Amino acid sequence: MARRASSEDSDKEQEQDPDDDDDDDDVQVGRKRKRASTKKAHEMAAIEASQSLVEKDLDELQKIGRTYGRLYIPFSALDIVMHWGAQAEAEEWNSLIEGYPNLRDLVHKMGKDFVVERCTIQLHRYRRDTRGEDVQRIKEEILKWRKWNPAFTVDEAQDKSLRGLQHPQMAELLLPRDHTGPAPKKFSTQVTPRLLYPDDDPNELNGPGLFKGSLVIQACRLYSRLRTVPDPSSLQGAQSLLLGPKAVLQAKRRPAAKSVTAIYNIGFVTFAFLAYVACLVRYALSSEGEYTPWGQNGFNYVRFHRYLLRLVAQIDDIGEAGQDITRGILDWCEDAIWGDDAGLDDDVEEAGPSDSAAVLEKYRQWIATQGQSQA
Repeated sequence: MARRASSEDSDKEQEQDPDDDDDDDDVQVGRKRKRASTKKAHEMAAIEASQSLVEKDLDELQKIGRTYGRLYIPFSALDIVMHWGAQAEAEEWNSLIEGYPNLRDLVHKMGKDFVVERCTIQLHRYRRDTRGEDVQRIKEEILKWRKWNPAFTVDEAQDKSLRGLQHPQMAELLLPRDHTGPAPKKFSTQVTPRLLYPDDDPNELNGPGLFKGSLVIQACRLYSRLRTVPDPSSLQGAQSLLLGPKAVLQAKRRPAAKSVTAIYNIGFVTFAFLAYVACLVRYALSSEGEYTPWGQNGFNYVRFHRYLLRLVAQIDDIGEAGQDITRGILDWCEDAIWGDDAGLDDDVEEAGPSDSAAVLEKYRQWIATQGQSQA
């Protein structure tokens, strides 16, 4: 399946040290000091290695670091992916190389000694910072995407304890569509919440609608400026992360000059990205004060992310019809995020209407002529 992300991570090693961030709260004190010392040495080696790269190379590493965590590998321990993937051509490594062909050259350019550490530390820094920015942006912007009832005052917007089950609309989005009765004491990571599904098709007349929730689509557009102001109840969610803040509340889907779409030339989505955005939207709606991917302070978003990818893989494995459905989900989401204006910058004038209809008609006539000549 095109743009399908792996749902299987290096679980055994990652479960022992689940987050690849710098805090290492899950490591014993003695080991913690030793690892901190080792990390410091590796960081210094990475800094020295990066000095041998020209500015263009560093820009490329930054580009990869700020996008691969969204599109391909949001949570997996990057050192494992880089080390074993480079040797065994593992699926996640292949997805990185497919998305960023120049990464292999950059790895070799940094030298053989500490090559994994050098690249990993650089890329991880960008991924960590980007994830923090995404969490903060969606947490703040999501309050603007609907007319929440009850509404949030300026002071209340900063109080996450007023969200989640304390807010009736947000509680409804966090629960499964078919949920009845009181809310559970603990949310399951193996259940799809209502926020993943469209609001306007409760009877699923257009199919189950996984990943077509308006807030998910709007969050993908968080990075854009657009010219027109449409009905704010229209598609929302994943658009904000790719197009920009104003894109969320505007109908035309042209990326801003400084949007992720414009800077990094992203015109597609992956299921890993959609699942990543779903995690961020779920956190923004919840009452959790801090976003902890491995659930140290609440919901386990890594497991939820993996569950969504496994679910997609299971749909895909149904057969040809299932593969059509998964391809259709990606196509639908891409159209909802970019539409016909994908990849265009606000400052670039449109060249005019497309001639695709005329070209297609010529091909149809040519195909028909070929069929008659062979008859």
